[in-house]
Amino acid sequence: MKKQNIVLISAVCLVIVFVFGSYLYKTRESEKLGFMAKENVSVFVRDYSITKGSDDAKVYVVEFFDPACET
Repeated sequence: MKKQNIVLISAVCLVIVFVFGSYLYKTRESEKLGFMAKENVSVFVRDYSITKGSDDAKVYVVEFFDPACET
């Protein structure tokens, strides 16, 4: 009976550690990607690009056009 309890507790602890690690990884990745996007805005928005709205907006919607996509 004690061995079953130890196995069960170990399994629960492993699941908790895995979930916590996944949460930390996802949080750090989203922070890193957000930072990279803020630093490299010129890659996404060109001076000659057609824009609508304020340049100081919190969100940019970028549409990529590939004329060869439909062929």
